[in-house]
Amino acid sequence: MKTKESYSKALIKARRLKRIPFCLEMKKLGIPSHFWFLIRKQLIEKGFANLKKRRSLSDKELLNELKRVGKIVKRTPTGNAVKKYSFYNLKTFINHFGSMRNAQKLAGFKPNKLGKSNTLSKQILINEMKRIAGRIKKTPSQRDILRHGRYHPQSFQKYFGSLPNAQKEAGLVPNK
Repeated sequence: MKTKESYSKALIKARRLKRIPFCLEMKKLGIPSHFWFLIRKQLIEKGFANLKKRRSLSDKELLNELKRVGKIVKRTPTGNAVKKYSFYNLKTFINHFGSMRNAQKLAGFKPNKLGKSNTLSKQILINEMKRIAGRIKKTPSQRDILRHGRYHPQSFQKYFGSLPNAQKEAGLVPNK
């Protein structure tokens, strides 16, 4: 959509409203956000009122919006999905409900896991060490773990105290 086309849509809306359309209204018109500032400036020059009135959004409005986004993505809406598909800013949900998880729960969704799931265990790391050793036919070094492993060498250091301790636990002869 070109700037001129966006401006004419906003101008028609402004004449009907007798004010400058809010960002949400411009978004509904399909006007790209990078044009909003320029269009607002042009409409102010034309003499339209620049209302910066913010109305409070109700829980119901925000939860319905979150449900709408959930239907679009066909799962629990993440922060990125809200950024991409919602008419409201992600920060609006976080400020209103305290967190995205709270908003997801209240909207009836199963909340997303917090960041990366921390499901690593010593046994998983031991099995990984053995897998790498079998693949390269020697006790894996830090470099080998980086090249062939699924986990970062620091994971081994975190769980076992050091890489040689991890190698011993896996039944391998530690590197010097």
